[in-house]
Amino acid sequence: MIILIVGLLIFYISNRYTCIIKLRDIDRLQVQLKELQSEAVSTSVQLTGNTRPSQVEVLVKRLGLDLEKAKTPPYKLRK
Repeated sequence: MIILIVGLLIFYISNRYTCIIKLRDIDRLQVQLKELQSEAVSTSVQLTGNTRPSQVEVLVKRLGLDLEKAKTPPYKLRK
């Protein structure tokens, strides 16, 4: 009987230790997720700003590329 109680006590302690470690990992991963989400938002905002037509035009001029705006609007091709 004592062996059974000692065995259950050891199981209880090891199970609790494993749960505490997993909870710490979950907390760490949640913090990391929040950081990565904020980084993704800031990268998205930066990409949106850099792909605006006015910003693209400034970049083309600064790099000295021989590109200019199209004078005719785009049109769809029919099948």
